[in-house]
Amino acid sequence: MNVDLSLVLALDVSASVDEQEFAQQRDGLAAAVTHPSVIEAIGFGRNRRIAVTVVQLSPAVGN
Repeated sequence: MNVDLSLVLALDVSASVDEQEFAQQRDGLAAAVTHPSVIEAIGFGRNRRIAVTVVQLSPAVGN
């Protein structure tokens, strides 16, 4: 599938991030990618689509 942008976002989900901070990250990401100006910008691309990958980073247990 052809896309105009491949975007990879890394979110910190380690123990240093509390539930409120995690919710802010999640909700902020959702608000950003669904914002009307972002949707409009995606529509201007040649393929009118993007690929988004979200990676949640946390150290391995025992480190």
